[in-house]
Amino acid sequence: MEVHLSSSSLAFVTWSSSSTSRRRVRQDACNVSRRRILGCVLSAGLGLRIDTVKNRPLLAAEYDRYAAEYDALEESVFADGFGLKDLREFVTKRADGEVLELAVGTGLNIGYYDASRVESFMGVDISEEMLKIASARGSSLGTKASFQIEDASRLSFKSSSFDTIVDTYSFCTFYDPQAVITELRRVCKPTGKLVLVEHVRSDNRILGVYQNVTNAAVKTMSKGCAWNQNIPQLLENEGFQISFQKRFLAGTVIAVVARPRLDTQST
Repeated sequence: MEVHLSSSSLAFVTWSSSSTSRRRVRQDACNVSRRRILGCVLSAGLGLRIDTVKNRPLLAAEYDRYAAEYDALEESVFADGFGLKDLREFVTKRADGEVLELAVGTGLNIGYYDASRVESFMGVDISEEMLKIASARGSSLGTKASFQIEDASRLSFKSSSFDTIVDTYSFCTFYDPQAVITELRRVCKPTGKLVLVEHVRSDNRILGVYQNVTNAAVKTMSKGCAWNQNIPQLLENEGFQISFQKRFLAGTVIAVVARPRLDTQST
């Protein structure tokens, strides 16, 4: 396994299941860099990521600080009660061939992959400390796994590099999610697929209206999380065709499998 480090703008902000730790992390992050960090946490306690060009060194340093606490979420009652572990398994069991995982963080998804179906695995994120933890978890994939820091909207990989691209809970806080999807379209093979679990505008009319009305306030309180995005529409705008989708948590979380349309071509 390898860990390669380079400049990036894909970032994590983490949230511990311990109420004391949650308060401390929130206070520290906001006090130290209130004007610069665009992501703390959505109220439910999910780990979220941000794509931003400005203040990359500061962002990386801040997220490195919380790497050791991120896994507390995976062990929480919240994760079990809301089926987050099941959704991780949904994503990873559909991965095969040459796999890219965007915003891999500490590698919470890695243990769910079927190593016999994965030819190679590349995990990318901004945080060196998180990637160190992820690389240790990567032992379950053997020499197939490597990790490096990447900019989600300007990936260094050649076009048509990956059979499967995986992401969990990142797009709500990307600075420009459409630009990220454009880049994923470029690096996805014509026969490949995206497998995502993301926050999304609910298909429940009343809840969807509520998300729209409260989005500005939520973005302010959660330091940039747009929780009312239309993920399927964003994917279709960039030449992907939805082959599977299923909603969870009153329609506010969506699992999606999308493939490049044959009538489109990435550049």
